[in-house]
Amino acid sequence: MKCYQYPYALNSAELLLLKIDYPYNEEELEKKLDGLTKRDGVFLNVINQSVPILHWFHEKGYTEIDLIDQEIFNELKKILEKQAIEYKVTDLTHVLINDSSQLNPTFKQEVLCYIDRIMDLDVILDRILEKGSKNLHPFELFYLERLANGTVTF
Repeated sequence: MKCYQYPYALNSAELLLLKIDYPYNEEELEKKLDGLTKRDGVFLNVINQSVPILHWFHEKGYTEIDLIDQEIFNELKKILEKQAIEYKVTDLTHVLINDSSQLNPTFKQEVLCYIDRIMDLDVILDRILEKGSKNLHPFELFYLERLANGTVTF
């Protein structure tokens, strides 16, 4: 499978796979986002085009699943709070690592390709030497496991 080359590289030591639920229909969410500053609007647009995101509207509102890092998530929370947008976050990191059958297969492959592209084996090995393998990020351990099994997409 050919991997889409996203233009932005997240911090691999801080990756998060998050499900974010918003209790708004499309019109309500657009209204909430109308007051964005130019900076915040550009930030959201860049992120939406730069990292794997799966999103959809449904009867209870809007849901997105984002592969982001802690820094991006912190910035997103600030924007949501400034706009008084309610949201609920569920960490799906363990789902990708332990039971990825719960994820949309195309999105799952997109996320795996992205992770494989941004991981740096030398950096991971250096971190093991400095802090030990028990201190690696779950996605780094997952990458090493996939590398050992020959399932990494290069």
